[in-house]
Amino acid sequence: MKEINIFISYSKDDYDYMQIIDGLCRQMEYIDYDDEKFGIRIYSDQYIVAGEAWKQKILDYIDDADLVLFVLSKKFNSSDFIQTVEIPRVMNRRAETAIGVLGIYLEECNYREYELRKTQLTPQYKGRLIPLISWENKIEGLDAIQKSIEMCSYLSIDRNPALTGKPPKGELPRDILMKNYSYKAPEPVQQLKEWATQKAVEEIKFPTPAGNSIARQVTIDNENNRIIVEDTVEVADNPLPWMIIILVGIIIAIILYISLK
Repeated sequence: MKEINIFISYSKDDYDYMQIIDGLCRQMEYIDYDDEKFGIRIYSDQYIVAGEAWKQKILDYIDDADLVLFVLSKKFNSSDFIQTVEIPRVMNRRAETAIGVLGIYLEECNYREYELRKTQLTPQYKGRLIPLISWENKIEGLDAIQKSIEMCSYLSIDRNPALTGKPPKGELPRDILMKNYSYKAPEPVQQLKEWATQKAVEEIKFPTPAGNSIARQVTIDNENNRIIVEDTVEVADNPLPWMIIILVGIIIAIILYISLK
């Protein structure tokens, strides 16, 4: 089976999200192009073996890539290596070859000041770009990302006659445009969700300076992909108010006694 190479460029601070995107690519298994299946090979710096020249390895990954995925975030923007090495290398290749580029908008960040403003970004809802972390339903956001990755993978294959042996079609087939996606978490994430389901409710109690306590209930809502935190103040039985009332009563009684003498 022929293969296409996908390189994921990301900040190490966004490693967990990169793992999810890696899982999205692997879940697709292959791209069906004109009745021929193309396998998917994924590269990122996590696959660099200890002792290898990491910088040269990343440059090799970029040079061999058919599609590059940029995971856009504030940390991505502040990475000197990404901005001065990876992005220029990708954009130079894009100008010379048929390499595909897709920006995955993880969080609000100023991507417009870089060359990435010229690329298509995902995830979008009704034509509006929304950062993944801002999606109320993260699963729908991941579905949109996966669909964009498959579309860009198909177009990267289409633009490469050396890979297909055919002239480019220049358009996406209807079955990809109309395809519905259902994101399935990669195995480590799935195991975490299963563990969270078993331990769905956890109660934590801690005292307050007033002598009361706060009961915190953490509910993991897997169906809607959210965490619910509810705090309830539990008022402790405090004898101090009664002692004050008794003391005031004694003082009043003494004052009355003295005034009547």
